[in-house]
Amino acid sequence: MAISLPTFLVDLGLLYLLVHEAHVEYLAATVASFLASHVLSYFLARWFVFSGTRRGVNVGLVYFMVIASLAAFVLTLLMWLFVTVFHLEIMFSRIASASITGVGGYLLNLIFNFRVAGIARPPGDNDNRLEGPMS
Repeated sequence: MAISLPTFLVDLGLLYLLVHEAHVEYLAATVASFLASHVLSYFLARWFVFSGTRRGVNVGLVYFMVIASLAAFVLTLLMWLFVTVFHLEIMFSRIASASITGVGGYLLNLIFNFRVAGIARPPGDNDNRLEGPMS
């Protein structure tokens, strides 16, 4: 939360500036602000949250951006649905869609990129059992 909230606020700020000040089309602005904030998020998350990851920085960034690209695709669909079909405001739509794409992206990175799940012992590994019989 300490990383995701500030980077999401950067995302929202960039989206607002691109749409309202630079007059960029809202879907293009959504993807641009999302991907830009995710580069920042990667380095902050790697440094503060997943410092124990075994994956190298360059390879990890590639994995992170592939996952972010998948999330950007889903985000684009959600934004189109919320804004164009349901006629909701752009910023509200972005906040609503964040709950879906944020959780999915976090879980994919947790499992596949930062390899936190890979640090745990595989099933059947007996190192986690108690020493000696239970009394």
